[in-house]
Amino acid sequence: MPYAEVNGTQLWYEDSGTGPAVVFLHAGLMDARMWAPQLPAFSADHRAIAFDLRGYGRSDPSERSYSPTDDLLALLDTLEIDSAALVGCSMGGAIAIDFTLEHPERVQALVPVASGLGGFSFRAYSDEQIARAEASEAKGDLAASVELWLEVWAPLGSDGPIGEIARHNAQVFELGDFELELDPPAAGRLDEIRAPTLVVVGDRDVAGILEIAGLLETEIRGADKVVMHGLDHLPSLRAPDEFNRLALG
Repeated sequence: MPYAEVNGTQLWYEDSGTGPAVVFLHAGLMDARMWAPQLPAFSADHRAIAFDLRGYGRSDPSERSYSPTDDLLALLDTLEIDSAALVGCSMGGAIAIDFTLEHPERVQALVPVASGLGGFSFRAYSDEQIARAEASEAKGDLAASVELWLEVWAPLGSDGPIGEIARHNAQVFELGDFELELDPPAAGRLDEIRAPTLVVVGDRDVAGILEIAGLLETEIRGADKVVMHGLDHLPSLRAPDEFNRLALG
């Protein structure tokens, strides 16, 4: 399995197919395995790449500040990819948006899925859930932290790969905040994006994510938005065939 030496660390990646490049960026507590239903479909006519961000899945953690967009840029350079379409879910969507603002010449198309957005704050957890999260953190109970994450972000259930991947990545709750964020943040700069953009969101996602999807549609010139009905924060895993049809289109 391949690793790329990137900015002083090793990132695990999967690279399959030939043609225009598509790079997949995973959600928080997920890793590249969340894109398993997409890679075969996309690699039929594209070069499809998924990788584990620092500290997730099979990639090394970081003990110093780093920029995930710098890591993405270095990975593209290592793989000799001049430009790519970016498909990012949640945290991965926020990274894809930041990268598009920093390096517009390297982005052919943008697909933010249930995306976060730098500089946009919202509350996803109730008071009771916040209290449980703080208690779990105080006790170092990583398993309880994962289950709370699944409760909020995967309310349709965590059987199968969703729960498996999330529980495998419990260690990310101990990583700390090492990421360097885009300054000024993306929330006030969406009108700078010129890449063709498809915004995807499930109608059963948390309110803040739905609000972000509306902002992306409104403020990115020419953006289209698709609402996938009956789905939560991980639509590409919940309804892969429908997602693949939409994103490939």
